Amino acid sequence: MSPFFLGFASCTALNAHTYTDCILTMDKKTKKRLEILRQKIEKARKVLAAAKQQTDEPDEIQNIEKQIEEFQAEVTELKNKN
Repeated sequence: MSPFFLGFASCTALNAHTYTDCILTMDKKTKKRLEILRQKIEKARKVLAAAKQQTDEPDEIQNIEKQIEEFQAEVTELKNKN
């Protein structure tokens, strides 16, 4: 898992010295939500890859991309809150 995905870059702005320090500063609820969002993004990316191979529903690709963007926006919001 990339440290930048979970917000290491934004945590350094909070003077966290390491990725671990960043994660330790989050409460359990936030950590759990980030993990769930990470799993949803991973699953949506797999579905997106499959949808791109089957071009029978072009709207589906746009919907999945929008969903991924929404998940990533929530991740960013959670990281910036801490």
